[in-house]
Amino acid sequence: MKRVLLIGTIPPPIGGVSMHIQRFMDKYHTNSEFELDVLDLKKRKLYTRKRTMSLFQIIRKLNYVDMVHLHISNDLKILIAFLSKLLGKKVIYTHHNIRVKNKTLFKVFMSFVDELILVNDNDIHISIKEQYDYYLVPAFLPSLDQTKLPESLANHL
Repeated sequence: MKRVLLIGTIPPPIGGVSMHIQRFMDKYHTNSEFELDVLDLKKRKLYTRKRTMSLFQIIRKLNYVDMVHLHISNDLKILIAFLSKLLGKKVIYTHHNIRVKNKTLFKVFMSFVDELILVNDNDIHISIKEQYDYYLVPAFLPSLDQTKLPESLANHL
């Protein structure tokens, strides 16, 4: 079974990327094909199927995963990708933003990335689409919580 460490932010706060990661985690935490752990850097917590972990345990955890899946836009992603490659891990990066602030740093970062995923290729800078192979995967993941509208409200629609 593959072990995957996904790095990004989960709610709160609620936003597009954080909801994507929350729904990804909800959908795949019970998957039998791979073991998914989610690291929230802002909260400094690692969410596993079992429990949350301390920062020290998180660093140790990096040794035991097969791949690291990054969903962060700050420059810390360069260090994480570098350390992951030093440890022989596969690095996947999902680019949720249409901008690249510093093309040189992005190029350095991409030298550590094995797979690039774009959630939208319409607005992304043309040089990224021309320079790197990528997968186009829509960011929307439906909620597993399918709450129905109250009947009184549904009748008004």
